[in-house]
Amino acid sequence: MMTDDEIIAVIDRTISAEFEIDEKTMTPQSHLFKDLGLDSLDIVDLVVVLEQAFKFKIREEQSIRNIRTLGEIHLFVIGKKAEIIDKQHAASIATKGMASEPCGALTKNSV
Repeated sequence: MMTDDEIIAVIDRTISAEFEIDEKTMTPQSHLFKDLGLDSLDIVDLVVVLEQAFKFKIREEQSIRNIRTLGEIHLFVIGKKAEIIDKQHAASIATKGMASEPCGALTKNSV
């Protein structure tokens, strides 16, 4: 599992490489359009590279449309990863719970 700092580092490296932006100029307060020079087509590319880097879909997420700064991207991806981990954990617990219960096995009282 990646730490928040590792997630931020991957995001920053990915954006830097994809859009040829010097990482030293990137801060959480950096505005995607004004400071980093991205345009609306770049945002489509950004979504694709983040999906590839983190192996989850974000295109359908309504909240992605409101992101304006690098820090907001960091928080979005960290939150999305936590949400996925929570779902996986819940599914794991549910699966273990189901596996430990007898499935239609005959008991002394059921005969």
